[in-house]
Amino acid sequence: MTIVRTFRKSLLLVTSLLLLGGPMRAENTDMTLDHSVDGVLIEAAWSPVAPPGIKTSALYLSLTNLGCANAVLVSVESPDFMHAHLHKSSMSGGMATMEAVVQVEVPAGKTAVFEPGGLHVMLMGAKRSLGLGETFPVTLGFQDGRKISVIASVTAPGKQPDASEHSMDGHDHGSMHMN
Repeated sequence: MTIVRTFRKSLLLVTSLLLLGGPMRAENTDMTLDHSVDGVLIEAAWSPVAPPGIKTSALYLSLTNLGCANAVLVSVESPDFMHAHLHKSSMSGGMATMEAVVQVEVPAGKTAVFEPGGLHVMLMGAKRSLGLGETFPVTLGFQDGRKISVIASVTAPGKQPDASEHSMDGHDHGSMHMN
């Protein structure tokens, strides 16, 4: 029963952070190491610092498909967390909802933006406390077997990099397919 209560509290806190963190932007965009491999560009990977005792957080980033074929993200992992799952948050009838997503398909020339209140990676079971300004590695796995590793920065809630300063040509959530 205690585990269920703790999970519910963590889920409520993370959902609140996801929904409230959206409109605020940081002035400094040099918070992460951007990385491009085999036609996929990962930019601005960041995670809000978790409150003391909370072992759940979220990961946000921008994934641009520079290739000629669809890029299908199917997994995310980090040695600093026990589990990482693709999720999507939304508002429906005044209620915040969050659901698991099996994969994110990004068409050629398009960008998927993982951001508060929308698509994100749930990071669960932190193996260590990550403080403000620290970094941690993340590996994104694609359906075709590619794996791309990036470094994510831990930021203050709501202090994510300003995506408008990164190349977002082709940014179109309507063209992405999430299952």
